[in-house]
Amino acid sequence: MVITDKLSLADFMWVRKLRNQNRLYMTGEPRSISFLRQLGFWLRIRLRLLDSVSLFLVTVKGKRAGYLLLREFEPGAAYITECVAEEFRGRQIGRAVVAHAKTKANRLIADIWPDNLPSIALHTGNGFVLTRREPHLLRYEWNRNAIYP
Repeated sequence: MVITDKLSLADFMWVRKLRNQNRLYMTGEPRSISFLRQLGFWLRIRLRLLDSVSLFLVTVKGKRAGYLLLREFEPGAAYITECVAEEFRGRQIGRAVVAHAKTKANRLIADIWPDNLPSIALHTGNGFVLTRREPHLLRYEWNRNAIYP
């Protein structure tokens, strides 16, 4: 498995496709990301206009398998979003992606829909702790320096 931040435009469009396939589990947003919106996102990252965003592509034996998106909101702290393609699930790829994210930040926040049980299991199994509960959103946090009860 390889996790890289060197993405081509084709990689960005694959991420768009994967995100659109899983959007209801990830964001609850019924609308798809358009080609033009993803193209604009790629250009802003390519031109380094989005310093607070890091996108990583996960490949297994040369095939695209998933992605990791980190959105830094303060130095050393980021929101984490990850997705593994269905045909690669159950191979501990999500666990490796979260481990990679932990090397990039001291604090990570994952906002998860309550019915997304696989994502909840992934994050709690990687040391994330539930810190906020709302009717349609659970917030899990991991902090390298925190000692949770």
